[in-house]
Amino acid sequence: MNGVPWWFFVGGNGVLSNTRLAAVDPHGIVEKAIPLAQTVGCVVYMACSVDAPGKVRHNGGNKLIVGYADNSQVDGLDEIKDLLNAAGFSCHVTAAIRNDIWHKLWGNLSINPISLLTGETSDIIINDPLVYELCVHMMQEAAAIGEAINIPMTVSTTDMIGRAKSLGAFKTSMLQDTEAGKPVELDALLTVAHDIGKIVDVPTPFIDSVLGLARLRARKLGLFDRAA
Repeated sequence: MNGVPWWFFVGGNGVLSNTRLAAVDPHGIVEKAIPLAQTVGCVVYMACSVDAPGKVRHNGGNKLIVGYADNSQVDGLDEIKDLLNAAGFSCHVTAAIRNDIWHKLWGNLSINPISLLTGETSDIIINDPLVYELCVHMMQEAAAIGEAINIPMTVSTTDMIGRAKSLGAFKTSMLQDTEAGKPVELDALLTVAHDIGKIVDVPTPFIDSVLGLARLRARKLGLFDRAA
């Protein structure tokens, strides 16, 4: 549920409308199989882990944001919202789900892959001054891409990292996947940022460097097999 989905620009009416993201749907297989008009996007703000097949541990948070992938208005989403709220979630609907997706990506694309490279929890990463600066540079690049596709950031990089720091020591989803020997979500978090940056002519040297290193590390561990 992290990163940029295959439909991010498909059916949109803004910058890069109908641009296909090969990093997350290389041959358009998902797009052909799932009608866009029947797709609801969701942004998840929860800390969870999978202890075993069918056994999910909820560690904190319960916020969900849902919105139609085809960029239509929120009419019709109340039933989904009510069902999720009745199940104990705090669900909100939006007519701009792409903005919420990019905002979450902005907070994830640095600490997540760095945890893959270092094996460290979020607090160790944030408290190292040099790594902290690397996170800031990566987020600044992603913010510039957001501006180029008309999704401006609403908080500063310092505030966003501060929010992560306030959560204390936690294992990112990518670190959990690495330790469990599961495929990691590098394409949805970093490759798409690299690709979109190239399209809109926004340089991403810090994102690219971490992507390259994380890709090598994940491939070495057998958790990433897509060609560079």
